[in-house]
Amino acid sequence: MNEEQQDCFIRRVYSITAVVAGVVSVGLMVARQWRFVAGFAVGVVIAAVMIYGVVLVSNAITQRGSDSASGQITGRKVVVLQIGKYGAVIAVLYVIITFTAVSGAGIAVGYGTTLAVLLLTAYWTGPSRAKPHKDSENLS
Repeated sequence: MNEEQQDCFIRRVYSITAVVAGVVSVGLMVARQWRFVAGFAVGVVIAAVMIYGVVLVSNAITQRGSDSASGQITGRKVVVLQIGKYGAVIAVLYVIITFTAVSGAGIAVGYGTTLAVLLLTAYWTGPSRAKPHKDSENLS
């Protein structure tokens, strides 16, 4: 998968997640489940940030430096990013759950929804990558 395909895939995941989260949130608001909808929104945002962190890490890992020193710096940045990402999420979850009335179950469902969209999008687009695109046939 080249960089353009990866960006398109991530944009598609975020777009579908936004639509699904919007529909679910409206349904929860109609049902007047305010704590759950707040938790759901927090879960969706946290999962989206985590996915973006993975994208940044994969980009950093796949970039080839011209010398070994730049590769080591990139490696250190990747480690710091990973540790910082999880540390920040733990801190945010602690503050949100401790000091607000947000539903923990809502957070879990929102997080899971984003991951489900990611997996289903990968499943649906997987077979299309294996087939040659009609435009690529004209190039040969």
